[in-house]
Amino acid sequence: LTYAANIHTLNDAMSNPNFKFYKEDIRNREGIDRIFEVEHPNVVVNFAAESHVDRSIDSPAEFVRNIPMPDSKKQPLSVDEMKRLADIPINGKLGAEVKRAFFFSCFTGLRISDIKTLLWNMVFKDANGNFWLQKKQNKTEQFVTIPLCESAISVLGAKYDKVDMNLPIFPRLAQTKSNTDQYLKKWGERAGIANVSWHTARHTMATIALEHGAELRTVSELLGHTNISMTLRYAKATDTLKKTAVDKLPRIEME
Repeated sequence: LTYAANIHTLNDAMSNPNFKFYKEDIRNREGIDRIFEVEHPNVVVNFAAESHVDRSIDSPAEFVRNIPMPDSKKQPLSVDEMKRLADIPINGKLGAEVKRAFFFSCFTGLRISDIKTLLWNMVFKDANGNFWLQKKQNKTEQFVTIPLCESAISVLGAKYDKVDMNLPIFPRLAQTKSNTDQYLKKWGERAGIANVSWHTARHTMATIALEHGAELRTVSELLGHTNISMTLRYAKATDTLKKTAVDKLPRIEME
């Protein structure tokens, strides 16, 4: 829709099960990213508005320079913030599962679209007793293989050898049509943390891994990125990374 359009022109399309309408500003990257994570579209088409079309064709650079680029509101969680959230419940059976799934994403970097479609048969134990996860990503259709840390395993509980391996790990989340981002936002606010979303968990995993010495290429593979430049979005220097870098500088004694 353009700024002059009428939503009622979409009435015929509203009854189509393959159609869903979101009211969002295309300049709001956080909002657009959230839609992409939920819907993972194959194609995106942006139709030009009616006014200024000719001028944008003649001199597109002028319009590009004037597009505001607001700072992203997405921030990773610190370890202390994760502990605060761990102590606060989300009410209801779905809420409890949302909390478990969020922390599983913090420990694996999985997108919400992959969390919702995660089956028990995608988790396996190697000859050394280590747990791994292997899944074809919904967004990229590329396989990702992730070793599970103790915290991720604890989220799964003691069910691994006692379940139907073809069932989803988070069944209520897999079936719900609710906007579970609202659960996370209110949960975060109760902990004094703004803008908590599913992407916060993925961002948190990447940042904490980098802060604890993981190489950028390794984090890129864990996140299932097809290009390392995508991982650079998460590699914004934190105070911890800055101090680690400075502490590695050589000590020179001066007389």
